[in-house]
Amino acid sequence: PWAECVVRHGTASQERQEVWVFRMDHVADFERLLQIRSSESPPSSAPATVSSPSPWRRQPVAARVECRERGVDPEIRCAECVRLLTGGPYPEWGILAPAYPPEADVVRCLNQTKVLPTGMELGTPTQTAFCNSINARFDAD
Repeated sequence: PWAECVVRHGTASQERQEVWVFRMDHVADFERLLQIRSSESPPSSAPATVSSPSPWRRQPVAARVECRERGVDPEIRCAECVRLLTGGPYPEWGILAPAYPPEADVVRCLNQTKVLPTGMELGTPTQTAFCNSINARFDAD
């Protein structure tokens, strides 16, 4: 089965909504995706140094999230297909990258989830795919 989550950002007068579709067994990775997207970027005047290796700060997810289980629906189209890359050479909580090539078909998007080849690094790198099927902004009149 799949999961479908509505993510609402902003206030009632200026709200942005996204709908994400992914496999149920990737719920924990979806939580990571939300945390990464809520990260605060470092000030441009503060480059990373050996004493402060990670200037990025994870923030609480600044959105309202409602999820439900849903059946597989190959008719869903992805406005955006993204991959969460974790393990191996990737930071502790991962990085997000767009699917390449871009993928609008939900089944082909989600099929990009896989274990990646290992190198000399510790850990096994993986990529988990997510389909953003709706990304809309609503402004109150």
